[in-house]
Amino acid sequence: MAYGVTNVVVCPGSRNAPLVNDFYELSLAHRMRVFPLTDERSAAFMAIGLYLATGQPAAVCVTSGSALLNTLPAVAEAYYRHAPLLIISADRPPEDIGQLRGQTLPQPGALQPYARTWTLAEQDAANAAKTCNEALASLWHCGGTPVHINVPLSEPLHVYASPQFDLPQPVETLLQCAPPIPETVMKRIAEAELPAVFVGQMDFPHAELLARIAREHKAAILSEIIGCGHTAILNLFRCAASELPHKPDIVVHLGGTAVDKRYDWIFSDGSTPVVRIEPDAAASPDTFGHHATIVHTTPEQALHQLATLPPKPLVRHLYTEILPAFRAKRVEASRTPFMQKLHALTARCKGSVWHLGNSSAVRLFQDTLADNLPHMHCNRGVNGIEGSLSVAAGHSMGTDRLVFCILGDLSFFYDSNALWNSNLRGNLRVLLLQNSGGGIFERVRGISESRAFHLIAARHDASAKGICESFGADYLHVAAGDKNGLTTAFALLASPPDARVRPFVVECSL
Repeated sequence: MAYGVTNVVVCPGSRNAPLVNDFYELSLAHRMRVFPLTDERSAAFMAIGLYLATGQPAAVCVTSGSALLNTLPAVAEAYYRHAPLLIISADRPPEDIGQLRGQTLPQPGALQPYARTWTLAEQDAANAAKTCNEALASLWHCGGTPVHINVPLSEPLHVYASPQFDLPQPVETLLQCAPPIPETVMKRIAEAELPAVFVGQMDFPHAELLARIAREHKAAILSEIIGCGHTAILNLFRCAASELPHKPDIVVHLGGTAVDKRYDWIFSDGSTPVVRIEPDAAASPDTFGHHATIVHTTPEQALHQLATLPPKPLVRHLYTEILPAFRAKRVEASRTPFMQKLHALTARCKGSVWHLGNSSAVRLFQDTLADNLPHMHCNRGVNGIEGSLSVAAGHSMGTDRLVFCILGDLSFFYDSNALWNSNLRGNLRVLLLQNSGGGIFERVRGISESRAFHLIAARHDASAKGICESFGADYLHVAAGDKNGLTTAFALLASPPDARVRPFVVECSL
């Protein structure tokens, strides 16, 4: 399909039936792949997962009315994650809006401020094609962004003798690259004794460039597990302020959101200037409140420039002396039976895809000292539990590799409709961390003193067994402290993707 959109998740409905019909006809001609899914919220997150699997934009097609509103959480996620997500909504003709007719509400602009709407002219094919071209070309704006195409459809709707809509012919778009880091800014970085690069969330990290900068001692790389998967970088991130010779005297910040707050000591007194690398010319986020400079360029361009910095003695000291001493003190902390099994799983299943549910699962890996950890995808849900399992499920539909999803119980139950999908296969493996409520709330100082803590933390005694049986997923429960059960469960999780015909869920009580 035009602009690389070859995967579409379709949701049921009458008003969008002509669109679904056309997508299905295209799939019969091997021009698209169509994935049916009933839950629009889950469907939109699955489209993000298909993008992660293929590197190309994926679409979700919904009917009119509140079906469109159900995609908003995924659209917000895609906006902050720079994922090119295409939402195609069927709509009533303009004269029906405001007339109290069923499944009718004003749809243009419904996904703002996260996605702009392009509404097609129903009776003007040439103008509709022009509008489609403009909308589709904008999918890669600022490195990737969600786009909403609204399609008003008048009755009669259900005439299927031939496809009703022609695909637009792509218009060549020449992207104007932003200028790289200015010479004056590079000079300040080069003169710093301990320059650092802080990496926020990146679904496609420039791991080799980051590793080279660290290996050649050009700058300290501070990153979380969802920023890049370079183990030495992650271990350095966990060093306490007292273990470093002094804090970085300039920080280059790239990527998206971050999870851990242990980096706050770097910026606590306001003396560390920050250079933000921002591909969106209209954005100027100030995550740490200390931006000295914002450079509108791509992370890759910036890292290529940073790789030309001279080696720094303090950076060398960090990586050759401070980091090994830190590991020697902390290595025992991550040698519980469960963590040993988890480390062995990541080592055994190299080349697999890894997704983490927000919060507890991310922190589980943040605190590990295992070597050669893979890069971890994480659905931040704008700091909520939205769609974690759906994104992993969508990723599994777009690849033949094993896709692991490690998430907490609240994330699983909230998004369990992700398993209500006939397209899922045995390459999706779910490790459910069951702690009978939101584990993150145990970390929030003072919150457990509330007499309503059981409500705040959503305490429960639910099991995933019934959900898995209902949706046809294989299921295994492992009780807390059951070492033999852990061995069996992790052996099954690591089994080849063709060994099972359905997804496999392991529920571990912690």
